[in-house]
Amino acid sequence: MTQKSLQTANGNDLFKAVNECTCIEEAVALIKKVDALKVALDAVDRFYEQAVMYARLECEALLKVVELGGIGKLRGHHRKTAEWLAELSEDEREVYIEMCKTGCTIDHIYAKEVGDPKKVQSTLDGLRQIREKVIDSMKENGIVDTRPFVAEVNAVRYVIGEDVATDIVDGMRNRLRKVGGLGVGEGTHLYVMPNSPHTEEVEQAILTRYKSICNDMDSIKDIARASKIKMSYKKFCSNPYQYNLGGHYLVWILACLDTIGLYSDSTAFADSLFAANVYEEAKQFTKYTKLGRAEYIKREYQKILEKEKEDGEQQGQGQEI
Repeated sequence: MTQKSLQTANGNDLFKAVNECTCIEEAVALIKKVDALKVALDAVDRFYEQAVMYARLECEALLKVVELGGIGKLRGHHRKTAEWLAELSEDEREVYIEMCKTGCTIDHIYAKEVGDPKKVQSTLDGLRQIREKVIDSMKENGIVDTRPFVAEVNAVRYVIGEDVATDIVDGMRNRLRKVGGLGVGEGTHLYVMPNSPHTEEVEQAILTRYKSICNDMDSIKDIARASKIKMSYKKFCSNPYQYNLGGHYLVWILACLDTIGLYSDSTAFADSLFAANVYEEAKQFTKYTKLGRAEYIKREYQKILEKEKEDGEQQGQGQEI
């Protein structure tokens, strides 16, 4: 198998070292150097770009141990991966090596594609038990830190697969929210019950959501300006006056969208809110005066006529002066 040179930090060519190795102990030692190389590449964020080349190096190192009869010297996932690789043709190995281009190791590919189903199931069952303890802890204490659980999942990602591990973590967060937990945010990994005594964390959860609202409003503003789009307020709410009557927060959100200049019918939106005020005044009038709405309308109309007359007289006096 041909390959480009993959260098370690001190400049030694591990491909050459693996090819020229003739001793079991030396071959096993090279496996440790290959493992150390991944750590070094991860540290400088270069593993992803060299994942396929690294997979070839790892395959050659493991196969060299098998070739020298040292399979019994390997431990854990390395041994199972080496046994599996030894049974494959070169073309088959190349297919699996190419799968590593997503940024994973050949050990991970083995675990994902042909790993022991019983081990995977056992691992998943263990994680589910830990997840239930996390949820119970939040219910009992009012707060829980999810980092230990995430660390447990990360430790077995090579066994259960990247996608499954991500789904488990996301599922745990969804379960916490479903039973009433609030994500505190700000990178804390904390979840808190809103009725718990942990007021500082609850306040932080509120502030996190406030910042999210602000960010969303800024995003809408940017989109509206860039697109120059205009929309009817009715696409957001067909009857704003109903919410205005009840003092609902939605009215303020609608008003914010109006200040952004998003509405194509801004005047109609303002009229709908004014109509709500008039309706409420009429309701209060009929309640306390015991007079009908018709009487209220006549009185309001009379006020308008008197105001227009007064304004006209003042304007005339101003002209005389």
